[in-house]
Amino acid sequence: MRNKYACILFLLLTCPIVNASNTLLLDSLFIQLDYYIDRNNVYILQKEDKIKTVRQNLFTATNDHQRFMACHNLCEEYKSYKYDSAYVYANKSLDAAFRLNNQAYIAKANESIAFCLLSSGLFKEAFEVTDKINAHSLDDLSRTNYYMLRARLYYDIADYNREEPFKSNYIKKGNQYSDSILQIVQP
Repeated sequence: MRNKYACILFLLLTCPIVNASNTLLLDSLFIQLDYYIDRNNVYILQKEDKIKTVRQNLFTATNDHQRFMACHNLCEEYKSYKYDSAYVYANKSLDAAFRLNNQAYIAKANESIAFCLLSSGLFKEAFEVTDKINAHSLDDLSRTNYYMLRARLYYDIADYNREEPFKSNYIKKGNQYSDSILQIVQP
């Protein structure tokens, strides 16, 4: 009984310390966040410089392989920055992939297009694009990327459409794609 009271007393005495240290930690995190937000122009300039460098590769491209790579890399740079620009370069990379008749490039470009559509909330269109991809013809890395995209597509639409039984079905399908990823990465 005495140990029980000692334990309760200890918890009551240490809770304010834990709470105070959490408050200090939270305050320091907010200070860091404010610092990085204040520097957002620096990060925007860095991103624009990187895009300018990658875009130069497109201007100097002499064949469709180089054009595909440049457009794909531009799409990757724009993905987390400007979806509309990412979408434009994803479609340009798809055009180059078709001219090359390269199935791996076509799949990669379609994945980029689907990512842009998904990120814009255009789920139906993203499903239509990913349905065109033959996952069995892809190498392990590309198939893993494809399954991650499909899983995210199902999870995002489940989050958007919270009505049952649709939500549960979407989550189930997302889980199936996640399991497929595990089968590839865990031999």
